[in-house]
Amino acid sequence: MTRFRPLLAILAGALLLGACGALPRPFQPAEKAPPQALEQALGAHAGVFVEPIAGIPLADSERLGEALVQALKALDVATGRRASNRASYRISAQPREAGRMQWSLAGPDGEIILRFEDQGGSGRAEFVAGRFAAILNPATPPAASATLSLAVQPVDGAPGDGRQSLTRAMRRALTASGLKSAQSLETASLIVLGSVYVTAAPDSDRHQSVTVDWTVLAPDGARIGTVSQSNAVPAGSLDGAWGPVARAVAENGAQGIVAMLRRIGALE
Repeated sequence: MTRFRPLLAILAGALLLGACGALPRPFQPAEKAPPQALEQALGAHAGVFVEPIAGIPLADSERLGEALVQALKALDVATGRRASNRASYRISAQPREAGRMQWSLAGPDGEIILRFEDQGGSGRAEFVAGRFAAILNPATPPAASATLSLAVQPVDGAPGDGRQSLTRAMRRALTASGLKSAQSLETASLIVLGSVYVTAAPDSDRHQSVTVDWTVLAPDGARIGTVSQSNAVPAGSLDGAWGPVARAVAENGAQGIVAMLRRIGALE
């Protein structure tokens, strides 16, 4: 049986980052329940609404929005651009540098479920639709195996060197947990997507709230589940090197992923 180092011992040193003592809550992993299929969760009169894309020419917004709608429909996701209601999920986008777009999926309550950046170029609508469909459609759990191989993709949204350090740390943490690291998406039993969200802490201008979501996908892109971690950190402390924080986050995120896979019977 895999054993894990105590989280508090890791974080006591990892989260100092020049602050005056340990922070109030560690990055404890918490599993998010996978959403039901849209037709079950939203009902026959709801669906996904693609909002107009601000900051680009109207013709480009119309063309990209319609391409995304068609790509999502091809993946059996009920989607439209003309009407929505209070039960609708909402997709929005913001232009970024070098032709990239930042995409967000919000639930009916306005909470952001997924946020990521694309790289532009041909096939953009299909790529974006695949990321959203993986969240909106459930998956059949993979067959139980003691030798699952996981492909950890580069982490989205992390400030500083978090994209590199978190990705590398999670690969190491999963390997240390007894799971194989897939050399490519084609050989992976499962795919792990990491997303980081940094917001101002509601009760202090000296801290930021950091949430790290690890979403596990089947090879066909269907979602298995998500492990979420959150903590308050000193404002700006993750704008450079993450250092031991990346290791602490990854080790406890890996613990949550292993627990989830065991719960659904995918890991013996």
